[in-house]
Amino acid sequence: MKQYDAVVFQDRTWWMVEIPELGIISRAISRSEVPTQARDLITVWLDVSETHVLPPRIRWSSPRHFD
Repeated sequence: MKQYDAVVFQDRTWWMVEIPELGIISRAISRSEVPTQARDLITVWLDVSETHVLPPRIRWSSPRHFD
């Protein structure tokens, strides 16, 4: 099983969850939701069961704002 990195930053209201290796991004409502959202994003993108994906390494980044 492969372990992916999730780069996370806050964009005003949302926590943005990016999986750079897969070129995908999603958002989480709260910081505590980030690990689950990151893993769910990977499993949906790869179309595999959650049991086939290790919890991603979370890498917190400084806030960014997209206007």
